[in-house]
Amino acid sequence: MDSSSRRAEIYTPEVNKILHEDCYSEIRPLQDVKPGDVILYYDSDGDIEHSGIVVAEPRADTLLIPMVVSKWGAWREVVHFANDCPYTFADARYYRVVS
Repeated sequence: MDSSSRRAEIYTPEVNKILHEDCYSEIRPLQDVKPGDVILYYDSDGDIEHSGIVVAEPRADTLLIPMVVSKWGAWREVVHFANDCPYTFADARYYRVVS
């Protein structure tokens, strides 16, 4: 298991290794996303540009957009809707450890 702080910067190859070695699975459909799941924001080159932790599941009244907490660069941690941040939401994916 990775011992990095949730505020640490980890690059795409290492994140992919963590996803594989710690048995993360992508969550689909979106309605199955739950608090504690991880969201990864991918850029147009397929690199991970940002991550966060789901704190509230998607609901119909939020157009199936969950709330997440994430650290915005050098700024503070922010609780926000997954699509309301300075990172690309177009290819956001959700992951969970499966046992």
